[in-house]
Amino acid sequence: MAETLGEVKARLEADVRRRTRMVAALDRILTTGLPAAEVRLVTEPSRRVAVVRDVGAPERVAELTSACIGRLLRALAEAGQPVRSPLIGLFPLDFTPSIAVAAAAEVDADVAGTTTEVLPGGPARVRHAPRAVRPHRADRARAAGLVRRPWAHAARAAARGVPQRSPHDGTGAAGDPPDDQVGGTRMTDWYTAADTPEPVELGSAVGLSVTGRGEPGGASYVDSVRALYAVAGQLGPPAPLEGRWWVEVDRPPFEVPREQWCWHLFLRVPEDIDPGAMEQARRRALAGAGPTVNRVQLVTWHEGRCVQVMHHGPYADEPRTLATMDGFMRSAGLVHAGMHHEIYLTDVNGPPAQARTILRQPVRELAPTNGTSGDRDGAQPQST
Repeated sequence: MAETLGEVKARLEADVRRRTRMVAALDRILTTGLPAAEVRLVTEPSRRVAVVRDVGAPERVAELTSACIGRLLRALAEAGQPVRSPLIGLFPLDFTPSIAVAAAAEVDADVAGTTTEVLPGGPARVRHAPRAVRPHRADRARAAGLVRRPWAHAARAAARGVPQRSPHDGTGAAGDPPDDQVGGTRMTDWYTAADTPEPVELGSAVGLSVTGRGEPGGASYVDSVRALYAVAGQLGPPAPLEGRWWVEVDRPPFEVPREQWCWHLFLRVPEDIDPGAMEQARRRALAGAGPTVNRVQLVTWHEGRCVQVMHHGPYADEPRTLATMDGFMRSAGLVHAGMHHEIYLTDVNGPPAQARTILRQPVRELAPTNGTSGDRDGAQPQST
């Protein structure tokens, strides 16, 4: 009897926590309002799509969506089906105790591991959210004579086909030539971080991305990185490798086996890249890199409000730097609000003591909820 009552109590407590987070989300919307967006009417054609669905609590919508995208891309890759158009997300509009989310891709034939559906055509409303790009931070101290050179590291192919930025590259100072405008936010902003935690506001970045799951440095990870660089190399000198990390279980990330870590890998490209050129690059890379290149997508990453810091030294020492970031966030009344993001500025196969990695965490203000402390939304593991 006591065991049954304990289970009922646990379910009720979980429901209270979920509803508390829902109220906090609604409070934020009531306080700040909905994001401004342009809306236009378009006529959509009907589409035959392969769909992957998942069900869970509303606060897990981000991880559910990422999991669906990963499963969908794996199924398409295994079927040899290229992704010819942007992926489609299907979401409910209400706060029910359990919601269903889905990721879909247009296909010509059935794909194993997915369900085939036809999305009806007709009039549709399309929202375009404005993109705020962070202005150049002229007040940041920079060593004169150091100019960002995104091509400097391109000639060095690392042992596993993963070229990285030289540790000697830096950002420009007053009087230096202007930085390259690549993929949205200026490179001096995107690739710069202080040695102590700092709040930043960043815009968006356009790039190539591949989603997967597995241990950093494992077979799946290395194969995905190789495919990403194979496609990017067809478009020009590649930028530094980046990654967003998360886990799909309700446990502290560092308690989750590394084989279960999930990631979006990312390489920035010029913002005005032609999607047709990207598809041509994918086809050219297919012969050398294999079918994994079919999972490489042209995407836009949106950062917004973040806390970041430059980590110096081995990847295995990152937990100490992350703990310093967490302390800074607590003192500033901030909590996690997205996937953990890392930018690898140096050769991953170089001396570990010389490694430089930007650790970046999207954040939001801690909303008071009747004395309940805030949660760590989207706390993610770092790459090691």
